[in-house]
Amino acid sequence: NPAFHAILIACSDYKGGGWNPLPTTISEAKQLKSVLVKKYGFDSTNIVELYNKDYIKILSTMSSILESLNENDNLVIYFAGHGTYKNKGTELVGYWVPLKATNIDVDYISSKKLDELVAGSKAKHILMLSDACYSAAMRGSEEVRTPSKWEYKLRSRQVLTSGGMEKVPGESVFVKMVLEALQKNEDTLLPVSELYSIIYGGVKKQSNTEPKLNDFGKDGNEGGQFYFIKKN
Repeated sequence: NPAFHAILIACSDYKGGGWNPLPTTISEAKQLKSVLVKKYGFDSTNIVELYNKDYIKILSTMSSILESLNENDNLVIYFAGHGTYKNKGTELVGYWVPLKATNIDVDYISSKKLDELVAGSKAKHILMLSDACYSAAMRGSEEVRTPSKWEYKLRSRQVLTSGGMEKVPGESVFVKMVLEALQKNEDTLLPVSELYSIIYGGVKKQSNTEPKLNDFGKDGNEGGQFYFIKKN
């Protein structure tokens, strides 16, 4: 049987560095945890919560979990917090801003770093849910797929993001829509491409940004897809 794991990262208590506090990120992450456990059968012992942590804590925890997963495992990595991006040569690189971060080249978490972390993981499906100003800089091809019976068997690495804009303090429209879709879903199998289709219109109308669903990373992507599987 497939096992489901989650790493929930939320940064709220920003001080200095030009980043204002984000009062709702942790409560949003806890709501996500609740729906994953109650409705989708995630075991709470397989959910790691990283709230208001710095670069080292986030990366070391992610690294050890990614290394520990096997071919039957599915993983959701959720990040809520500030994000940014910069041009590196011809490439746009996205960054998550952890707590106590001082310098974009030192202790922000780059899309390249996330690719590296995920590269060696044996996990079947990895879905990143990124609620930060980040997607503009995510590498990978944008695809909205029609689910097929093969997709669960093939490995996947996907990222669903809130769009290209800076997250503003206050409630996140993206998370609100994701939570609502997961809570109201009645299908046993909910592929992430369908989740994306469900939230797209609402996020665009309410926040004027377009959520994105991309593949990411060069390693482990066989064109599969992450599925949320509803408890009976």
